[in-house]
Amino acid sequence: MTGDLFSASQEPEHVPMHDAEVYYLCQLPLSEPADVTMQHLIEKVPWRDEKIVMWGKTFFQPRRTAWYGDSGKSYTRVSKNAVFGLNLLPGF
Repeated sequence: MTGDLFSASQEPEHVPMHDAEVYYLCQLPLSEPADVTMQHLIEKVPWRDEKIVMWGKTFFQPRRTAWYGDSGKSYTRVSKNAVFGLNLLPGF
């Protein structure tokens, strides 16, 4: 990334990665203040407590997760849990 630390560009900046297309946006153009948006996401996202198996034992992951995707597309390892076609942030 080439932007300076304190400039807030409104254009996504390309992050070069092998076999990936990644862009970084310093600040999201939200229609509501950040704290209102955060509360909305906490209340509306169907968060899940996922389990993993390590060393033959089952543990809860140390974070809650939610998978989203585009309708009509398939995604490796997430299709059974993904929510499709949901607009979480109106106006974004």
